[in-house]
Parts: sequence; C-alpha cells; structure tokens
Amino acid sequence: MGRLSIAIAHVAIRAQGAADRVLARLDVADATELAQRLLIERDYDGLRRFADRAVERFPGDPELRLLYGTSLVDHRPEDAPQEIARAIALDPSDPERVYRAASLLFRLGETEAARSYVAQVDRLAPEGFVFAEELDDLKQRLACEPPPKPGPG
Repeated sequence: MGRLSIAIAHVAIRAQGAADRVLARLDVADATELAQRLLIERDYDGLRRFADRAVERFPGDPELRLLYGTSLVDHRPEDAPQEIARAIALDPSDPERVYRAASLLFRLGETEAARSYVAQVDRLAPEGFVFAEELDDLKQRLACEPPPKPGPG
C-alpha cells in the first residue's frame, strides 16, 4: 500500500474509529507502519484500538505486539508487561526492539525484567548501536533501583 493509502487509512481510523475496516485492507507491513504513525503522532487511543485489532489479525508479528504493549502502558498497565514479553518471545534477536521493551518495562516499574532485557541487548547490540546512549542511561537508572526483596520462605 502506498504512502497516500496509509495516510488515508490513518485519517479513517482517527475520524471514524474504523480500525476493522482499515485493517482488512492492510498487510502486516502496512499495519505496522500505520501503528508506528499513530504512536509518533501520540494518538495513543487510536493506537490502542488499532493495535488491539492488528494483533488479532497478525498474531505472530513482534513489532505489532510491541506497539500494542506500548499502547497498554498508560491504558492498561497491568496487561502491558505480558504483551511486551510476547513481542520479545516472537523475536528475541532484534536489539532495538529488545531495548524498547526494556525501556517500557522500566517505566512500568518492572525492573528485573528490564534488567534482563538490558543484558540481552548487551549481547545482541552491534558496534555503533543506534540506542547506545539511551541504553547507557537506562543502565544507570536501573543501577539506582534497589534489588528486589527476597520473598518469604
């Protein structure tokens, strides 16, 4: 689908909440592009509605899953970590996606999961990693967080 068609789909979702009708005409790449556009434009409600339907249509796409998890952070934070984990389980080899997951989990207060993903990014990231500075910042913030307290028993 061309850029003009993506733009028209974007307008349809925002104006009419027509996520199902729009999604029926998109392939996974176009659905991902549209979800990313909604995120960039900070249309979090539109992203949540669209991504909720998109992961039903394309359940095996890790980027759509992560975008859906992103949309849940503020709307349904109790569900976000599970959706973020699903995204990474589908493709644990993409250091950029794993970094974004770690950052989201840190934001949710899931520091142990964030630490685990940061370690994974360290193993995966190539020289000149695009998120190198952000990763270092996240490591510093995680270092300031106390370790989890041991449970009873």
